[in-house]
Amino acid sequence: ETTEAGAVHYGLQVCREAGLRNIELETDSKTIAEALNRRTQLHNYSSIFIQDALGMDELFDVVSFSHVRRSANRVAHSLARLALHIEGGKIWSTDFPPCITDVLELDKSCCNGA
Repeated sequence: ETTEAGAVHYGLQVCREAGLRNIELETDSKTIAEALNRRTQLHNYSSIFIQDALGMDELFDVVSFSHVRRSANRVAHSLARLALHIEGGKIWSTDFPPCITDVLELDKSCCNGA
């Protein structure tokens, strides 16, 4: 959970730096989503990231946190696995990495009822 909480925190930082104002953040950790929505602290290392993330939400016009099953979070999971092999950080705003192309198509077909 600490890794997921750190990813949420980092994602909010990236959104802030990009000037995004309306954020819908999804996580496959129900515990993290509930802590963010209820504005409660966890009694573990994740609490540092949760507290910082909650402090950042006032920088956005709209920010929502929701829990999604991992099966609905395949793109994020694929990117997380890719990140293990990238030194430093990488942000894609266009030309997404080829490793997620199939996953994106699968997600689109699921959303369109195919």
